[in-house]
Amino acid sequence: MKFFVKEHLTTPLFFVSAVIMLLISLYIRTLMNSTSDFLENNIESRLLALSRLAAVQVTSAELDQLRTPQDMEKPEYAALKERLIKFGEEVDILFVYYMRLTDDGQLCQFIIDNDLSEDTVGLSTEPIPVEESPESAFNGIAATAGLGNYSEGYSGLLSSFAPVFDPEGNVVAIAGVDITDEAVLLMQERITTTVILLVVSMLLVIASGCLGLYLYNRKARQSESANISKSQFLANMSHEIRTPLNAVIGLSDIELQKDLPEDSRESLEKIHKSGVSLLSIINDILDISKIEAGAFKIVLVDFEVSSFIDDVVQQNIMRIGSKIIKFSLNISEDFPMELHGDEIRIRQIVSNLLSNAFKYTKEGTVELKIWSIIDNEIANCYFSVTDSGIGIKPKDLSRLFNEYAQLDSKANRNIEGTGLGLSITKKLISLMDGNITVESEYGKGSIFTVEIPLKMVGTATLGKEVAGELESLHYGSKKSKLSKKTNFSRSKLPPGRVLVVDDLDVNLLVAKGLLKHYGLQIDTAISGMEAIEKIKAVENGPEDQKYDIIFMDHMMPNMDGIEATNIIRNNLHSDYAKNVPIVALTANAIAGSKEMFLKNGFNSFISKPIDLVQLDEELIRWVKEKSQQMVSAKH
Repeated sequence: MKFFVKEHLTTPLFFVSAVIMLLISLYIRTLMNSTSDFLENNIESRLLALSRLAAVQVTSAELDQLRTPQDMEKPEYAALKERLIKFGEEVDILFVYYMRLTDDGQLCQFIIDNDLSEDTVGLSTEPIPVEESPESAFNGIAATAGLGNYSEGYSGLLSSFAPVFDPEGNVVAIAGVDITDEAVLLMQERITTTVILLVVSMLLVIASGCLGLYLYNRKARQSESANISKSQFLANMSHEIRTPLNAVIGLSDIELQKDLPEDSRESLEKIHKSGVSLLSIINDILDISKIEAGAFKIVLVDFEVSSFIDDVVQQNIMRIGSKIIKFSLNISEDFPMELHGDEIRIRQIVSNLLSNAFKYTKEGTVELKIWSIIDNEIANCYFSVTDSGIGIKPKDLSRLFNEYAQLDSKANRNIEGTGLGLSITKKLISLMDGNITVESEYGKGSIFTVEIPLKMVGTATLGKEVAGELESLHYGSKKSKLSKKTNFSRSKLPPGRVLVVDDLDVNLLVAKGLLKHYGLQIDTAISGMEAIEKIKAVENGPEDQKYDIIFMDHMMPNMDGIEATNIIRNNLHSDYAKNVPIVALTANAIAGSKEMFLKNGFNSFISKPIDLVQLDEELIRWVKEKSQQMVSAKH
């Protein structure tokens, strides 16, 4: 267990942490650049929705009764004003008001608003000019106005206008809503703060997680009774580490769906790749069954070689930094296109050899050679890393792969890492029936060669073109351009409502961003108690107001997701509450979590960071298939 935790924790985590720290400045810059567009698009959408909502708060008949200043004395006027005041408070807007065109169609009359100040006059006898955005609304098209553009003297406001129709579909008036630009600036400040806190918290969580797991490992050796505490600790660490990763991977997923400048897209893709790489390592560390077994489990999958090679190279060449190192990649064009094996473990092996080469080479060259020897359906794959670094002393070669032994620690005290990576690398290679050899001359460099037998998938090879693109380090740019055209294809769903429950705003932002492309009505709750109240409000109402699926976070303060689900299932006493699909959407993803959730009233389980394919499958299962069953039942 000591070998497993130390090796998986220190070397890979600190490597990925270093990559993330190199990208932090690019990450913040990219998100800050996209913040303005994000705010503009979302504020405009919100304003348009609010103005349309305001347009249906009154009827054409009600407005028709209010024509002259004397009509302000009518009870109907006072009642309508009170209604508008309540509406403005409920939807958090500054002003809501209504205007109609005068008989000549050139000017408009102010009818009523929610303003309580005495200097605001309703049913004005002095018509005002019609500006551009209200003019669009009078023509039946909702529109927004820029800062202070809708009316002279009212600067610093963001406004939107929507038409009010009579029963025959004629525009009889327009509804306007205003918010201050101070609110926008506050939102921008909050998002900026969230991004900065996210990056800082991610680094702090990784650092504290490394220290915490290391100290816990020492403590576990002293007493078997620590197993219960360890289980809870690992669950908490899973939650604490995966929660910021959910934001990193989820927000980058959302941003990558947009048309971005090429440099911004490249930076975001590197952030996303680093986050996914870190996640795969954390998954291994926090899987208690693997830790207790004290061994690695080889998971065989089909994988594409070109993407695997490109990802490993791109993640490691950033280690060059300011060093004067020339990196070269030499790939046999006859190397198989697809292989069957444990891609994550092979990636870890090659990445470890490359990272060591860059770490221990101050200047000079690093070369990665890849070739294969085919024997029927088996490809004996060779990965050889050559460097001109510090090399290894002859007396140290015999203990190079020993556990818990770092070579020449005095000379290497300023080099990142613990030096334990080669030990786990050899164990992984042995588990895959492979072999590793070393040639080294102290002061001149080293050659590490790995041989791993892997089953071929088909007979296709990389070919000269793909091998050339990989060797020139241009394969990633081509893949990036293709990825714009081959974005993840989401399923088409019928209209439906979704409730997302999470105590962190950034997690709600990620969930809404991933769900918005499905055209569903998305509602949120920031606690288990709020979720229960929202379900109570709809459980006996019309079918189209009920939630088709609920995504429930696990670890929340005061009332966690399991407790909230138990109350929904057992205390609300309605068939809807007993049967509404509830999917655990949680950062607690250690082994056995899924079974625990299913036993406590959940229908399914999605771990954070959210996997788009798994999310799509759950929506098909609980929203699309439910709709099809209801249609079949009617017939």
